[in-house]
Amino acid sequence: MHPSAHSTKALSTPSDTYRLFVGIRLPQETQRELALVAAALKERLPFQKWTHPQDVHVTLSFLGDASAEKAQALAHDLRQLAAAALPLTLHA
Repeated sequence: MHPSAHSTKALSTPSDTYRLFVGIRLPQETQRELALVAAALKERLPFQKWTHPQDVHVTLSFLGDASAEKAQALAHDLRQLAAAALPLTLHA
């Protein structure tokens, strides 16, 4: 898995503000397993909104709010760093 930069909404216009974090995207197999667990839990735990399995991630750092311009620059830099990083393995 490689770290990646994520925003809680897609980058669109320069005047928007984004809540940013750096996180690790989970493998598809893990996403599928979590979806099965969540489906079983939904019947017993009535949360108003459940996170979509593809949105589940491991947060490495919460960065806070930033302009679209800063978010785009940061995403570019983080993608370069992630591409150069060695893969890591997590076990749960």
